[in-house]
Amino acid sequence: MSEPVSMASLSQPFIYRPVGTALLTLAVALAGMLAYTLLPVSALPQVDFRRSAFPPACRGPTLKRWLPRWRHRLRGSSDESPA
Repeated sequence: MSEPVSMASLSQPFIYRPVGTALLTLAVALAGMLAYTLLPVSALPQVDFRRSAFPPACRGPTLKRWLPRWRHRLRGSSDESPA
């Protein structure tokens, strides 16, 4: 007859019963894989992103006024008016 196992620590039953520990690990892993397949996942929406360097309001005359100032600022001048 085997000695009675005292529950001195949480890990002690798993140490004394390695086959049971392996079966419990396998059962938890299978339950996790089954639960993963049952997770609800919705499809991603189709989104079209416009790629433009300028906002939609900067077209035509607005762009013609704004572009020389922008180029002037890039050149490092502190003056607002283009030269």
